[in-house]
Amino acid sequence: MNSIETVLLAVVKIAIVVSISGFLVRKRVVAIETIRPLSSLVVTFFLPSLILSNILEKFDTSESTDWWYMPLSGLGLCAIGLVVALVGPPKVLKERRELIPASFLQNAAFLVLPLAQSLLSDSDFDTFSLTVFLFLVGYNPMLWLFGKHFMRPRESDERFAWKNVLSTPLVSCLSAIFLVLTGIRNFIPDLAIETLSFVGGATVPVATFILGATLGGMKIDFRKYWKDTLFVSFKKLIVVPAIALLLMTLIPWTYSTPLISLLLILQASSPPATSLAIQCQAYGGNTERIASILLGSYILCIFTIPMWILIMQKILN
Repeated sequence: MNSIETVLLAVVKIAIVVSISGFLVRKRVVAIETIRPLSSLVVTFFLPSLILSNILEKFDTSESTDWWYMPLSGLGLCAIGLVVALVGPPKVLKERRELIPASFLQNAAFLVLPLAQSLLSDSDFDTFSLTVFLFLVGYNPMLWLFGKHFMRPRESDERFAWKNVLSTPLVSCLSAIFLVLTGIRNFIPDLAIETLSFVGGATVPVATFILGATLGGMKIDFRKYWKDTLFVSFKKLIVVPAIALLLMTLIPWTYSTPLISLLLILQASSPPATSLAIQCQAYGGNTERIASILLGSYILCIFTIPMWILIMQKILN
């Protein structure tokens, strides 16, 4: 994880898989209609299995007394990003509301996990995954709350509903933490946890394929939306991680271990969540604009993510 070659190779490896899956969808070798059910399977089965097994096996409150910092970090990074996202010409942000969530709601799991798996040893990746899932406890509700708020029309009077916030991965995180904190974990057979771990092992490779397939199945028009793409990419890939890194230098806990530092800089520099395209389509936003922004930012992050990891290592030593 210390050399630029290692970081670049990790990013390029993920980019190759994403590109291949996107190409297969573009050429209709893989039907785009098969991707949504596969994505649902990951979100409702594979990822929850990985979350449950990881937290039940690795989470120990006696060793991780400051575990609750992670959910707070998810909320904090989201707040920083929101402030950055709201900076800009009021008329532009009002007319192109998709620009706001794309500027601060990152791909917190399906890109961060594959990257970390490429960079870390198996044991370190298990620990890293645990911190990601704790981070998601604070971040995931914000993804759906703010994503939906900015994607739907202003005149919408739809009432608040918890089902729009409580996703299966979030419920899995909260349930696993509850089982550990109450001691019920001790009564769960090891075979059950091992089975969950076996199923969850499929999460990262399948999710990486889905990421590329999702991007490959979108209608893109860079010539029309190149300004929006650069506007969002500058905020999400440059400004947000710069502010996050500055704050990390001021908060000792954020660099108390290399894994925490890596997690925070990956989350800060990760491109927008692909689920924003789904929300945009569901709530009547400009799907072509958000799709162009997503693909453009994922291409640019091939260069910006290694840059921020190396800058973070230099600054935090």
